[in-house]
Order: sequence, then C-alpha cells, then structure tokens
Amino acid sequence: MTMAASHQSERAKMANAAKILNAVHIYLLDDDEAVCDALATILELHGAKVQTFSSLSETRNARLDGHPGILLFDVQLLDGLGQDLLVELRGRGVATPAILMSGRAEIDELEPIMEHCEFVLEKPVDGDELATRIAALVAAAPG
Repeated sequence: MTMAASHQSERAKMANAAKILNAVHIYLLDDDEAVCDALATILELHGAKVQTFSSLSETRNARLDGHPGILLFDVQLLDGLGQDLLVELRGRGVATPAILMSGRAEIDELEPIMEHCEFVLEKPVDGDELATRIAALVAAAPG
C-alpha cells in the first residue's frame, strides 16, 4: 500500500468513527485532569458528546443512563476504585456499556469484574484507537 493510500485509509476510518460517535454520549471518569481533557478532546473530534467527571462521588450523583452511551472509567481514583462504582451501577440497573482504563499492572486483578465491562485498556490510552473501539461497540449494539 502506498503512503497516499495509507493516509486515505486512515482518513476514511476517522470519518467513519466520527459518524458513528456523533450520537454517542461518553461518560468519562478520570481524576487526572490532563488525561481527562486529552481524551475528551480526541473523542469530541470524533463527534462524541463527552461529559467528564473527576471523582466517584461526582459520577455517582450524575444521571448516566439518560442517553445511549459508553461509560469510560479509570480504575484507580483518589476517592476509590472505578470498578467498584461500575459494580454499584450494574446493581442499580444501569446497563450502559463500560470500558475501564488502568495505568497500573492491576489489569489481571480486574478479571472478576470483566462481566461488567466490555474491555479494559491499559494507560496511556491512544485516543484514536479508543474512538475506533467505541465505534465498534456502538455498531455492534442492538437497536
């Protein structure tokens, strides 16, 4: 594949991701402001509507099932664990698809809660790859 064809292919993938993410609400929980801002910016460039949260308590008080969307939670937060909130939300009937992000080696430790999320990403997260994976989740969702 030539360099020009490769760039065209990448632009086509990005255009498709933007179209698919255009109707998606992403509820992003990360207490690292720089990470949160960077991911929100990239996902918004792909057409998503991103609502950011910096703590478990802030997220716990939000309505997370008002729009079709994706929960995108960091695992290790200053005020607790993102996976604990996810399990709590599942117990309250929130069925919104979820992705966990981890910046530490505890990904293997997350095995018991994998039934509650679609997948776990290791930080640092590539924003474009994340957008592509979210687009695939949305495309595969019923309805």
